[in-house]
Amino acid sequence: MKLWAQRFINLMTEIGVLRLTLVVAGSIIVLGIAINVSLRLAISGDVDTLDIARALLLGFILTPPTVFLFVLVVRELDLSRRRTDRLRAKDREKAEKLEHQLILLEAENAERVKAEQALAEVVAEMEAEVMQRRQAEIKAAEQSAKLGSLIDSSPDVIFYRDDNGYFSSCNRAAELLLGRTREELVGLTPADVYPERLAEQVVQTDAAVMASNRPLKFEQWMRYPDGRKTLFEFSKVPFFGAKGERLGLVAFGRDITERKQAADLLTKASNEKAEFIATISHELRTPLNGIVGLSRILRDTELSAEQLRYVDTIYLSAETLGVIFNDIVDLDRLDRQQLKLNPTRVAFKALLAEVENMGVLLAQQYGVSFRCRWDPELPEYVEADGARLRQVLWNLLGNAVKFTPQGFVALSATLTREDDTNVYLQFEIEDTGLGIPDEEQKKIFAMYYQGSRQGHHTGTGSGIGLAISQQLVRAMGSEIKLRSEVDVGSCFSIQLTLPKLEAPESHVLTDEAKKVPALNILLVEDIELNVLVAKTLLEKMGHTISVAMDGQSALTAASEIPDLVLLDIQLPDMSGFDVAEKLKADPLTADIPLVALTANTVKDKTRYEECGIVDIVTKPIQMNVLHSALAKLFAPAGTAVPTASQADDALDDILDIEMLQQYSEVIGAGALLNSVELLETLMPEYLEILESNLTAEDKSAVASEAHKIKGAAGSVGLKRVQQIAAKAQQKDEPAWWENVPDWVDAMKHHYPQDLVVLKRWLTEAEAAESE
Repeated sequence: MKLWAQRFINLMTEIGVLRLTLVVAGSIIVLGIAINVSLRLAISGDVDTLDIARALLLGFILTPPTVFLFVLVVRELDLSRRRTDRLRAKDREKAEKLEHQLILLEAENAERVKAEQALAEVVAEMEAEVMQRRQAEIKAAEQSAKLGSLIDSSPDVIFYRDDNGYFSSCNRAAELLLGRTREELVGLTPADVYPERLAEQVVQTDAAVMASNRPLKFEQWMRYPDGRKTLFEFSKVPFFGAKGERLGLVAFGRDITERKQAADLLTKASNEKAEFIATISHELRTPLNGIVGLSRILRDTELSAEQLRYVDTIYLSAETLGVIFNDIVDLDRLDRQQLKLNPTRVAFKALLAEVENMGVLLAQQYGVSFRCRWDPELPEYVEADGARLRQVLWNLLGNAVKFTPQGFVALSATLTREDDTNVYLQFEIEDTGLGIPDEEQKKIFAMYYQGSRQGHHTGTGSGIGLAISQQLVRAMGSEIKLRSEVDVGSCFSIQLTLPKLEAPESHVLTDEAKKVPALNILLVEDIELNVLVAKTLLEKMGHTISVAMDGQSALTAASEIPDLVLLDIQLPDMSGFDVAEKLKADPLTADIPLVALTANTVKDKTRYEECGIVDIVTKPIQMNVLHSALAKLFAPAGTAVPTASQADDALDDILDIEMLQQYSEVIGAGALLNSVELLETLMPEYLEILESNLTAEDKSAVASEAHKIKGAAGSVGLKRVQQIAAKAQQKDEPAWWENVPDWVDAMKHHYPQDLVVLKRWLTEAEAAESE
């Protein structure tokens, strides 16, 4: 139906309304006439023309308008339909758009829901983060408060300064030290806080830290507001930000006043201990020297075998006591880290002979056999600390005898090899004694350790002899090694490398030099044993001796104008220096020669020379040393008497002979002598500067000044002084700083007498040139 309606509308559109009306009307009229005729025929059997005419007329009158109206209605309906379709299409389009928008809206709503969910999650996370941050801030604040409280509770001074030098903060201890609160300090400079001089030092140390970006540690005295002065050990360190930029510096200051006081007390105690040891040294050496001297004198007299045995026992006891005393002194030096060697020219075979004599006496004393074997190829002279080497060998021999109830003790010295400069020696001390258990062999060289075995001759001992000996041997560059078997015996061995030296020129006094005229000598000495020894020696030399036991007696006795005064330095009422000064101040006694007697080793003769003392004789008095001192003062005119330095040291050790000979040939000895005189003028100033730098602990300046002295000494051939200065300039060498004071003392001690030797050599060379 819809299809036919659509076709009718299409036809109306194609042919138009009027034509369609006529066609439809005609068709209806024709159809009406046909129906009418058909009905007439069916009813009446015939057709009436009038009926056809009436039907045709009625059709022409009614049908066209009706059809026209119908067509118009249809057209309007079609138009309405079309409008409706258009509206529907528009509605459909709108619906589609609306549906699309709805879909979009739904999608948007879905996204919005998701966004809201995500936002809710983000908000929840943010809330959690905020909560965590708040908790972290609370914890950080708590930690900051704890850290601030901890820093404030620290007794150390802590403060901060920014990169421009302004205070940023500090702790409570710094507030107390500076007398300002941290709020008052912020923004101030060191110049605003410290006194001028201290502020300059603070700025200098700050600048050093900033320039190097490295920590700096130093000590500084600070003053509290109440006037207390305190020594602080400050450490200044730079601190940096997260990006590595420097923000300023932090300073930490620790009060070390008590530590300083404790160190001072320790130093004082150490000095008192050293003074005590020195006093004991003098007090023990004095009677000991007397015993040794008298023993020597007695051994040179006619004695029976029994008397000789007694004297040997006395001599052995004195020497043993000397070794023990040396151990005690060395123990003190070990405590103060001042145990050092003094290598000199040593008549090696003579030293071994002394050790052998000691071994014989020890073995005889304790009833054991003593064997000794010397390699025939041993050198005549070596460079070593003879006293220390002798002390080590005596200690080992004494220890071997002590632990050998029966059998023998043997000492051997072997030359293992040699080269152009050195000899390589091996010493062995072997015994058939108790032996040392394996578990004790590693402990035997420990300080104060005493073996557990019994049966030795002399009790337990002190336990320091072997320890001191090991230290001495280590200082010589070696080690004491031990082989031992219980009930079989022990063997201690030492391997040493020593510089070998040529035999020195003979310095034995001539017969003419020994013929010193008989003298009237005033001996000033307060120890009776020393008086007896010295007086016996001098009287055997043909001199007349008068004795004064104290300083005042010496001043009175000197009014008799003796030919010589032998003056002990330590007297009961005044020092020997005081006596010398008084004698030189009195015109009556000013010209009397003064020779000092002392048991101490003398490195610096300045104090003696200032008092007018012309020479020094050490105790125990040796015959040849006393001969030399008297010969220098009283030998006949023209007698060649060697100086003390020449008697002790070979000329080649003092002077660079080869260089001097070359210089003398080129420029002449006289010109070189002028340079020596210039050095003699400059040397005191050089040494004064060197000592001042040593006191200030300026190591670089010490090395620099030593270098200057080395060059100056070397330019005129002072070989020994040059070599000592060369050591003093090597500041990178191990233990350099610990040895510098000894080297400075050695230079002060040697250079005056070395200059005398040098000038004498040059004078003789100049005289030879003129001939």
